[in-house]
Amino acid sequence: TETGMTHGEENLYGAIRDSCNYYFYTLALGENPEDGDTLTTKLELNDIRLACEMLGLDEETGIEINIPKEARGNVPSIGKKVEVTKLMLKEYLEKNLTLFLKEGVKK
Repeated sequence: TETGMTHGEENLYGAIRDSCNYYFYTLALGENPEDGDTLTTKLELNDIRLACEMLGLDEETGIEINIPKEARGNVPSIGKKVEVTKLMLKEYLEKNLTLFLKEGVKK
């Protein structure tokens, strides 16, 4: 983590409770980036999307909340997520290109 602190050993319930990004990054990679050990589980984009849909994260809860009015969530399709990520990366690189170029190297 940024502070050098960790949550310690985590399981799924603890990772959700602690909002442990490292746990979920590790699942998405399929390996532990710290020691390179391969995991027996790897989450794919479709797994995450299906879990979100099963949990109803793209639906209203139906609880009457008027402060402010409840809004429906957004679980993007895999294609849309890839499209938006590419666009954001392109914009970032265009804005910061000079940081990545060595002097004397032609563009």
